[in-house]
Amino acid sequence: MAFPSYRCDISLSMFTPINTFLDEFSYNELTNRIISPEINNSTDEKIILDLDDGTEEALDEAAEADLVDLAGILGLHSMLNQDQFHSSIINKGQRMGGDKFESIVKAPVPKKLPFEPDNMTDPEHTARQVIANDPNLTELNWNNIKFIPRETFKKMFEGLKSNTHLQAIHLSNTGLTDGPAEKLVEALKENTTLRTISLESNYLSGPMLRTLIQSLLVKQRVLEFRACNQRPIIMGNRIEMEIAKAVEQNKTLLRLG
Repeated sequence: MAFPSYRCDISLSMFTPINTFLDEFSYNELTNRIISPEINNSTDEKIILDLDDGTEEALDEAAEADLVDLAGILGLHSMLNQDQFHSSIINKGQRMGGDKFESIVKAPVPKKLPFEPDNMTDPEHTARQVIANDPNLTELNWNNIKFIPRETFKKMFEGLKSNTHLQAIHLSNTGLTDGPAEKLVEALKENTTLRTISLESNYLSGPMLRTLIQSLLVKQRVLEFRACNQRPIIMGNRIEMEIAKAVEQNKTLLRLG
């Protein structure tokens, strides 16, 4: 073997051909060997279905779109795309022009849904109802109401302490912060009728979420508590462990989000 710096100066004749390491018999056998493909003389057996005359005639005259429907009814999901399978299940029929097993898959056009109407609930009025313990108010929905004053939150939470009719409060996306939520903590320690609390998409910190969940242990009447998607989303391992411990001690809470 030559060093790399001398390889350009050495002719190829100085290198030993690789075939000299093979004896004459093995070299000739390797170079003259003819590799021919194996011939499979076996013939594929045709599958014969024993069908009655009416069924066989119907299948012979069926269009490919009809066979697509039949495949969906028989549950052959791998042969169909999602739209074809759904159309066959609800007996809607395939598209005009014929959906085929090898048809081009197109994304469905999303349906245009109307915008949800604004929440027209009057926070001041409903807060007074909570304070007055109005028996007609069993569910309070302030979802998506902007610019609710902090004092309105505090008044409503203060009235929640002695309210005996309200069963659900929904305060998602209302701009709720830790300050007014301190009043909610006090209310949860005294209220015995609330079953559902939704505080999603607000500005509650990790320590406040922990305190709210711990306050549920006093009466243990709340069945559902939701407070995901808060602005300060980083809570830390210690707070998460304390929340998990409080949930474990709660014997009535069924849903936590």
